[in-house]
Amino acid sequence: NEGIFDTSFLRKIQQFGNELKTKDNIHYLISPCHQCHSYKIAGISNFEKTPCISFTDQLKDSIKVYQNKKLIGSIFSSNGKAITVFLSTPKKLNKSAGDKLLSDIRNTLDKFEFDETHVSGRIVTTSYYTDKLGSELLLFFCISALLVSIFLWYSFKSLWGVLIPLIIVVFSIVWTVIIMNLTGKNFDLLMIMLPTIVFVVGMSDLIHFLNRFLDELRQGKEKLQAIKISFKEVGLATFLTSSTTTIGFFSLTIVEITPVKEFGIYSGISVIVAYVLTFVMLPLFLIILPAPRNLIEGKRKEKWESSLSKAYSFVFKKKKAIYLAFAVITLLSLAAINNLSINNYLLEDLKESDPIKKDYRFFEHNFSGVRPFEMELTTGPESKNIFDFETANEIQKIENYLQTNYTKKGLGFIISPLDPIKYLYSIKHNNNFDYFKLPTKEKTYKNQLFLVKKLAKDNSNSFVTIDSLKARISGKTGDLGSLVLKKENEKLMRFVQDSINQSLVTVNLTGPALLVDKTNENLSSNILLGLLLAFTVIAIIIGLVYKTWIVVVISMLVNTIPLMIVAGIMYLLNFDIKISTSLIFTLAFGIAVDDTIHMLSKLKILLRKGMPLMDALKASYLSTGKAIIVTSIILCAGFLSLTFSTFISMQT
Repeated sequence: NEGIFDTSFLRKIQQFGNELKTKDNIHYLISPCHQCHSYKIAGISNFEKTPCISFTDQLKDSIKVYQNKKLIGSIFSSNGKAITVFLSTPKKLNKSAGDKLLSDIRNTLDKFEFDETHVSGRIVTTSYYTDKLGSELLLFFCISALLVSIFLWYSFKSLWGVLIPLIIVVFSIVWTVIIMNLTGKNFDLLMIMLPTIVFVVGMSDLIHFLNRFLDELRQGKEKLQAIKISFKEVGLATFLTSSTTTIGFFSLTIVEITPVKEFGIYSGISVIVAYVLTFVMLPLFLIILPAPRNLIEGKRKEKWESSLSKAYSFVFKKKKAIYLAFAVITLLSLAAINNLSINNYLLEDLKESDPIKKDYRFFEHNFSGVRPFEMELTTGPESKNIFDFETANEIQKIENYLQTNYTKKGLGFIISPLDPIKYLYSIKHNNNFDYFKLPTKEKTYKNQLFLVKKLAKDNSNSFVTIDSLKARISGKTGDLGSLVLKKENEKLMRFVQDSINQSLVTVNLTGPALLVDKTNENLSSNILLGLLLAFTVIAIIIGLVYKTWIVVVISMLVNTIPLMIVAGIMYLLNFDIKISTSLIFTLAFGIAVDDTIHMLSKLKILLRKGMPLMDALKASYLSTGKAIIVTSIILCAGFLSLTFSTFISMQT
């Protein structure tokens, strides 16, 4: 609070850094009081970074610092109110070692009692996400179990109707987790949805079976006969629904993102497990346990049939209005789909109120940003290497553009292969940062280049290859979203095309942030392809079972319209297409088609018995209606439990 150039504060920074350097898994440390972007020549064979602070003259130090553009936005905040201490750790630091280091850092911070501190980095987010995943997995399991139990009680008003489905679904979850464990798969951000999916999808088969079983008992059938009829009539429908849901999940395997692919595989396996256990364990429970008489003799069935009869009559009386309404909604949704954007942000899963996100925002607002920028430079046919005078000047043009024209603020924290030459040139002029630039005369430039090579401790350089034919420029920018940065990258590449001599140097954008953006962009097309594959396979299955193309068309139509409506709602609520939201369509289609199949299966059975079409249709509506409504409510409730998640992707 007294200012970052306060001597006592800077001494504390020095002591803090010295203590941290003694901790395990810290390779090196950069701070204003340790090595930073201030160079000196030490002897005839050393060229090293030195502290930015002398501890003798605050005014002189502050002037020197803020003349050095390399320090602003990296070591010192642009508003002069904060400094950064950088710690380099091993690349493949495991979680336990990372947690130990993070604990050491926080304990050391507490010891020195700075006025305000923020910590960010890979070990912070890794520790936070991993710990949250465990708690959220338990949270989703408990909420799903509670909500499902409430709706099961509402449907059956009996412990019999609550405990049997819950026991079978819990067994399904346990078996799925065992399979994951045997195949070496751990829970990640997507996989924590798996228990919820098993709960809601597995419950669908159980409710349809139980409802059919109770209907047969109400008609005077013996228990074994009722089980046999239910197994025969509901078995095919639930086999088809489980197959279509599994196909929907397995279609995600064509996505070239490992977590999404694995989520599709294990979700599909969980559906198969739930189906098998339903038709193995449920008949055994029904044989052993007596069916509650209140479910067989009560008046609840008449209430359901009365309500469904009214709904059926409404549908036929208002069919033209319903056709028109769905046509209008579908057309509006199609128009909205064209306006959906593919966009993503770093740490977009965390709420703004989250402490990790607040730290992240602090670094973004007070320094150069948190989003990494990487550019690959390759020498052209007319250039010997990156350090040719003409080639270097072309690279400098690119740097100038990045500093002034890339996004509104320009790229910050730029590190270039030309930096050592510029530093040496400024050292030659008494560390005057006005001379932090390439010499304009070729002879002077070559002299500086010669000295840089002579003073270098070794030939290793993470910004230039050994043969000096390739190099990279790194920087930081704000997390503006992939949509904005895609446009900025397109402008950058147009500048390179128009203003840079391609025979001397060519440019390629790369880096982890760009790969995430491109992966997210490719995901949308992968998901669409997977959806089309699932659509085709499911259509073929329905065609083979019902042997008429009319049923196929109707089935696909009534299950495609909801997907369009969801896309329209996403546009209205300002949701972008990203990894989490793009999964919605595959999940929705694979699950939604289940209701259609159950109604069609019942209709087919009644038509085979010789019932007229309209009578069979109404009977199918009344017979399957309750199970469809209850399972749909349970599906909604189960997925709504994800809104309690800390992660925004789970909420959406």
